[in-house]
Amino acid sequence: AGALHAAARAAVEPSLAADDPDAAMASALRRLKYRVVAGLILRDLDDGPKGAEPISARVAWLADALVQAALTFADRRLALRHGRPPAWSKDGGFIVFALGKHGGQELNYSSDIDVIFVTDDVSGPTDGPAPIDGVRYAERMGRQIVALLQERTADGFCFRVDLDLRPDGVAGPSTVSFASAEQYYLTWGRTWERAAWLKARVCAGDQALGTELLERLRPFRYRRSMDFATLEDIARLRDRIASAARRVPLEQDLKRGPGGIRELEFFVQALQLVWAGREARLRVAGAMPTL
Repeated sequence: AGALHAAARAAVEPSLAADDPDAAMASALRRLKYRVVAGLILRDLDDGPKGAEPISARVAWLADALVQAALTFADRRLALRHGRPPAWSKDGGFIVFALGKHGGQELNYSSDIDVIFVTDDVSGPTDGPAPIDGVRYAERMGRQIVALLQERTADGFCFRVDLDLRPDGVAGPSTVSFASAEQYYLTWGRTWERAAWLKARVCAGDQALGTELLERLRPFRYRRSMDFATLEDIARLRDRIASAARRVPLEQDLKRGPGGIRELEFFVQALQLVWAGREARLRVAGAMPTL
């Protein structure tokens, strides 16, 4: 993991100095991605099924490294012109949470990455030569990170980025403040969002701030008591998965079909939703460690 981060980080300075910084950074990240994936595929062929878990973890580490490098580049590029929001520390202020298979470190070669962008206080203008509102700075930064990772170029793409798990989904802003995220989840968070946050971890950005938010959301993520409404929500989630699995085209689908990966993951997460509030050993992210 350290070597991947170092390789991705090494692309930032040369790209910032290039004639077209965005194109240079996008190319560097994509070339690194395909070089690493090619090596993993060769290892996959040699190791067979026993190598599946280590390789899926390494694909997640690769995603972490590429997200962190994209974040660093976007922040540096914006800050050169606009400065940064005054409440942000020198290297902090922006968090990327990984959820889903990315959060559980179980990505496959074609997986999307499910992420949520959370920022420190963005009130007021940035402190540079061409100041802009802090909210606009954070939004631009999030958009640049997504573009660097998922836009298709002559060198391919890194990962498709899914932001739909954020508060209010597609109707909400692409970045959300620390205070807003805490208030939303502790006040309005729904059962399916709790299931998503069971696998949440900080994959890039301000590790200390991200760890603090995860700690504050502990009562939301790991409820110590259940009620009938929550159990009914879990049953509805189960019924939707089962209904999809019964469709004829999915009968032999290893992911979505009957007895497939999605049913397995639901089984694990349903038990975590019920018991992880009282059984600390169940507070782990990946499906296999949880099993």
